[in-house]
Amino acid sequence: MIPSDDKICLGSPSDEECSPSEQLPQHLNSLPSLSSRNPMNQDEFDKRFDYLGPPHEDNLEIVKRKLHKRFIRPCSSPNAFFKTLIGFIPILSWLPKYKWRKDIVPDCIGGFTNGILNVPQSIAYASLANVPSQVGLLTSLFPSISYMMFGTSRHCSIGPFAIVAFIVGQAIEKFQPGADDALMQYNGTILDYSYTSTQIASAMCLQVGVIQLIAVLSGIQFVTAYLSDEIVAGFTTAASLQVMATQFRDLTGAKFEKRVKQDEFMKIFITLWDVVRSISTWNICSVILSLSTIAFLVLGKYVLDRRLRGLCRSFRIIIPYELIAAIVGILISYNLDLNRRYGTKIVGDVPTGIPLPSLPPKELILNWDLFQQSLTVSIIVMAVHLSLAKMFSKQFKYQVDTKQEFYALGAGSLLSSLFPVFPNSCSLTRTMLNVNAGSRTQMSTVFSSSILLVLILYGSRWLGPLPRSIVAATIFVALLSAFSKFRQLIDLWRVSKIDFLIWIVAFVATLVGGVLNGLMAAIGFALFTTVVRSQMPASHILANIPGSMDFRDSQRFKEICFINDICVIRFDSPLLFMNLERFQKIIERVVTSWDYKGKTGSDECLVKRKSMYGLPNSSTRYLIIDCSAFSYVDRMGVNCLKDVHLDMVQNGVTVWFAGARANLRELFDVCGFYNDVPKSSFYPTIYDAVYFAQQAKNSEGLNHGRCFSLNVGYTNLASSSSSSMEHIV
Repeated sequence: MIPSDDKICLGSPSDEECSPSEQLPQHLNSLPSLSSRNPMNQDEFDKRFDYLGPPHEDNLEIVKRKLHKRFIRPCSSPNAFFKTLIGFIPILSWLPKYKWRKDIVPDCIGGFTNGILNVPQSIAYASLANVPSQVGLLTSLFPSISYMMFGTSRHCSIGPFAIVAFIVGQAIEKFQPGADDALMQYNGTILDYSYTSTQIASAMCLQVGVIQLIAVLSGIQFVTAYLSDEIVAGFTTAASLQVMATQFRDLTGAKFEKRVKQDEFMKIFITLWDVVRSISTWNICSVILSLSTIAFLVLGKYVLDRRLRGLCRSFRIIIPYELIAAIVGILISYNLDLNRRYGTKIVGDVPTGIPLPSLPPKELILNWDLFQQSLTVSIIVMAVHLSLAKMFSKQFKYQVDTKQEFYALGAGSLLSSLFPVFPNSCSLTRTMLNVNAGSRTQMSTVFSSSILLVLILYGSRWLGPLPRSIVAATIFVALLSAFSKFRQLIDLWRVSKIDFLIWIVAFVATLVGGVLNGLMAAIGFALFTTVVRSQMPASHILANIPGSMDFRDSQRFKEICFINDICVIRFDSPLLFMNLERFQKIIERVVTSWDYKGKTGSDECLVKRKSMYGLPNSSTRYLIIDCSAFSYVDRMGVNCLKDVHLDMVQNGVTVWFAGARANLRELFDVCGFYNDVPKSSFYPTIYDAVYFAQQAKNSEGLNHGRCFSLNVGYTNLASSSSSSMEHIV
């Protein structure tokens, strides 16, 4: 026993008294014995261990303190401002500490490899986004440089992303100059015909950056948490299939008119039908080039690379199959003049140089319909990027600042929008390439960007003869990895049927309803399943584990102990308005079964268990509610607990509460709960409540068998007389 007047001091053992400043938390080398304190109720427990209570601070003061911490303290001194600047621009922190001898060679190799493979991917994704090839190259250049300065992930590679490019391409189709008048009036918003696809893409990039910065400054970036792994996997798989379907037009060289006011519903199937219907217009040369490119890329990436890694495990050289295919395609197209002689579509002229920075048109920036598309892109980019950044930081054991990552994405999009670019994101394929090539830090961006910069300034004119069928084949093969995500369904079915359904709904909704509608439907269904799970949580009857103070689910253990006329129940959910009816029904079911047991002595739902205490039935019964799972209780939940307590008292059942958290008890105090339910009904642990319940039964003159007491050794308790009993499970 620890005397109640003992003090914890930091001085020597001979010190008799401690000053208030010395009464600090004690640090122990080992935990004290579980029986080092007597059982007590919650009020006694709080007094014994000096419960501090909630901090009394005005809401206005809290807001002032947060604003001061965020905006005033960083500018309070030059040193504080410099630290804030370093925190916002991480390159100022890691660049002076860069390990040149150890990391420069891997970063150089990885950067050059990534830069080489970025060239064909940039052209391909520019085609997917319905923008000139130069825009794709610039999208690989500027956002990656911005992220190198502001980002905290060492391996994430920022640039064009297939799904984002696809959404941008869909948005541009609706605002494309030169299209039918019906297309120019989109949801009542009339746009000028002078806007180019590049201006629309840059405006979307600026909107995405603004949304991301607003999200992190206002603290609402948590919305990305609603994009679970199952939603992202199902959504990206279906979106990848939609992207692949759009490439059949360039793969085959088919000629058919685009549908005016085509709805997103069933668009993938309509597109495929248009390609099949126009089979007579297919370009034989384009078909041969695309099939040859697909075969070459698949054999190289999925067969040859694996063979080389099997023969030499230290094989780290990345063969640029996409670049080889592009170079061969350019040479064939240029020398055979495929565009003029055979009608093969080519990339066309690619301007050299970097345009001067300028803002997109104000009308586009403020356009609400374009903003809706940008909002979808922002959510996808933040969710995908954060998941990849965390995955690689965990793999290579370093920390990633989540808030700073959103700052980096937003700042990168804002700065990049001054140039002709489209919204960008982190790509799993490009990041994996970065890792496999040996990159260790963002210094690799310097080398990858140098290749892109040289190509943009001096070599982009050589990209003109590249056949679009080869570009489409590059996209097609890059998205084949999406099919591997179907393997997740096997594990999801085994682990969680609800997560399996979320994956399926996200996939089907996106495939059938389009990217925007599919994402919204997937999020809505996931939230619906969360509500359903909260409305129908599990509940358990708890029993004592022999020789311990633990009370566990009675259906999970064979060696358990029940105590006559004492029932411990746990409700595995916050107590909210949506599940109150279920909670009340569970309590009623327990009491009804209790009454039935008392009248008949048997029931089919009653399971025989081993009782170690041998106490006969008494007139008083105790229902102990384990509140440890109540992470939150709303106002209706408080009233429900009050009603349960009063109803049970009328039925001769005493209700006690165990393990209630501090914030829950403070809520009870504010709501006047203790006016109807005494504080003595609360206990710090289930063991305390069961102990006092048995003591109360003993005070009724039922002193039979061993007492469930801390004063009784566990060995003697376990060997006490036992009798079989029937109890509720």
